[in-house]
Amino acid sequence: MRKRFILLIDFSETSKNLIEYGCDWASHVYGEVLLLHQTPVQIPAFTDDKERNALIKKANQEAEEQLREIANGIIPPMIEVSYLASEKDLQHTLSELMEQSFENLILAGLKKYGFIKKFFLRNTIIHTIENTDNILVAIPNTLSDYSHKNIYVGISDKYQLNLFEFNRLLNFIDNKETRIVFFNLSRPEEDTSEVEKLLKEHADMFASKFRTFYEIYVTDSPSRNIQNVISGKSNELLVVQKGERLLTDYLFRKFLINDLVYDAETPLIVLP
Repeated sequence: MRKRFILLIDFSETSKNLIEYGCDWASHVYGEVLLLHQTPVQIPAFTDDKERNALIKKANQEAEEQLREIANGIIPPMIEVSYLASEKDLQHTLSELMEQSFENLILAGLKKYGFIKKFFLRNTIIHTIENTDNILVAIPNTLSDYSHKNIYVGISDKYQLNLFEFNRLLNFIDNKETRIVFFNLSRPEEDTSEVEKLLKEHADMFASKFRTFYEIYVTDSPSRNIQNVISGKSNELLVVQKGERLLTDYLFRKFLINDLVYDAETPLIVLP
C-alpha cells in the first residue's frame, strides 16, 4: 500500500519547515505528500445557496493556489504531491482521507503561545489527537530535516501499546542504524518488576529488525526527569500511546511543551 504524508498547513510561520520535513521523510520511504488546508469561509447573512457555494469555491481555489505557492521550490521533483483546500471541518476531511487506499501519517507543526492555556485551547494538534484515529506527528517549528536514529517509546503497564499502529509506524522508518528504546517512568515506591518484563518483551519483539533496548527511569518527578531519557536532539523521535499515563499526566505540562518539544527540538509521535 502506498505511503502518504498528510501535512496540515495553516500558512503560519511553521508551514515552510513542516513541508521540508515531511518531504525529507517521504523521500526516505518513497512516500507521497498531501498538503491539506482547512479554509475559513465567511458567509454573509441571508446568502442564498448558489452564492454561498460560489463563495466557498472561490475561497478554496485561492487557498489551493496559496498552497502551491508556498510549496513552490520546496518540494523536490521526485516527490509526488497533491493539494487539498476544504471548508469542511478538519476532522471530517481527515476521516474521508483515511478511507482512501493509503498508509497515512498526519504531520502538524507546533506553535508557541505565551501561555500554556492558549496551547490547550487553540492548538489544532490537541484537537486532532483527540478526534482522529490515526498516527499523528507533531513537529517543532525549528525542524526541517528528518532524522530517526533514536526512537524512544513510552510504555505503561496500564495502557497497552497499540502494536498494530506501532508496526505501521515502523513501515515508515528504515532500520539502518535505528535504535529503539522502550522506557517507563516510575516513582520510587512503585513495584517495577512487571513493567520490566513488559519492556523486555517489547524490546525482544523488535530485536530482529532494529537495535532495541529498554530502560526504567525511577524518579520523584517524572515530568522533569524525562530529559534523562531524551537528550533533546533533532535526530530523536518520542513515541507515546494516546490515553496512557505518560501522555495524560506528563506530556502536556508546561515544562515538557517548552523544554522538550519546543526547545529540545524533539518530534512527538502519538499512536491512536
